[in-house]
Amino acid sequence: MRKSEYSISNSTIKEEGILIKIKQKYRIITILSLAIIGFAGYYFWYYRTIDIQEVPVIARMQDKRFSGKVIAIQPMGEIEKTHIDSISRLFKELYDIETKVLPVIPIPKKTFMEDRKQYSAGLLNDYLAGQRKNYFKLMGVIDEDMAVPAHAYLFGLASLSRDVFVVSLTRLRESYYHRKENSKLFRSRLYKITMHEYGHTFGLSHCLSTGTCLMRFIGSVRDLDYSDCGFCWVCCQRIRLP
Repeated sequence: MRKSEYSISNSTIKEEGILIKIKQKYRIITILSLAIIGFAGYYFWYYRTIDIQEVPVIARMQDKRFSGKVIAIQPMGEIEKTHIDSISRLFKELYDIETKVLPVIPIPKKTFMEDRKQYSAGLLNDYLAGQRKNYFKLMGVIDEDMAVPAHAYLFGLASLSRDVFVVSLTRLRESYYHRKENSKLFRSRLYKITMHEYGHTFGLSHCLSTGTCLMRFIGSVRDLDYSDCGFCWVCCQRIRLP
């Protein structure tokens, strides 16, 4: 073999060696990237489908001035008791505040919008405001679809100045979207929308951040699932205590 041929052969071997090292390096990077993505995906799913014990505590909403105050929960229409019990536990275990579950009543007929076949969330809050009495807050719960003129549907609606809010369970279920029911996901959504509307009663408007603050506008169940179970730092500072 001539010297020039040997040099070319030796150079080719070196290049192939370099290519092999580069491929090995990228293979390791790919494996690590997939592992990170997999972990992040699991974390995303787990953190956004939570039980009460996993919800971050919002200290300013556990103020000692709330001691002895009672949040009344008003079930309206046909509704499973277990859902009401879950909400009651949420306030007790998360905020250490007492709740009183009121006797189930029919959904007021005047709140039904015949043209849309939905209940008016605004009229439901008007009704609740007239029933609040001396309760710290009054929460209404229905298992029917509800809306307001400006929106096709709502998961919940709060009256910022009257300390009342209402939540609908209907669109929180996976079965509503023709998907397999998921009880943990349902509870997670119920906790989130309850805390979102409860936050409104402390003077919080919708958060304008681009993050996952629970006080961002919730326009779809996807928004609800994407939201964290807590408020951003800005919203925590804006909570208006009585």
